[in-house]
Amino acid sequence: MKAIKQFIGMPRLPRTIRAWLKVMAAGLVVVAVVIVGLFFRYAEIGTYLIAAYGVAAILLKISSEISFKMLLIVIGCMPVLSLRSDDELIATLSVYALLLLMIGTISLVIEQATSGKKYI
Repeated sequence: MKAIKQFIGMPRLPRTIRAWLKVMAAGLVVVAVVIVGLFFRYAEIGTYLIAAYGVAAILLKISSEISFKMLLIVIGCMPVLSLRSDDELIATLSVYALLLLMIGTISLVIEQATSGKKYI
């Protein structure tokens, strides 16, 4: 892939821009899950989407930082959506937050185990 980018002449983006693009992509995933949850009003569909993200995060070795940032976005949405006083929606977002916390923690443990560094 690197050779293809060099052949085409695409410049490599700076590290900070790449990091922000990853955060924006994660934010879009969370927004998509919330929108799907709003339309269907069932926690199961969003739960399946987040579970699919979890499997992809583990298999594709996506950084745990992304999962924790998505968790912060979901937690940040809760006070705004609580203004609608919709308890079912807040409960659904709480389930999403718990799942993202679990995915981030599992990803972090895998990252630490594969890094070879001793932290204790």
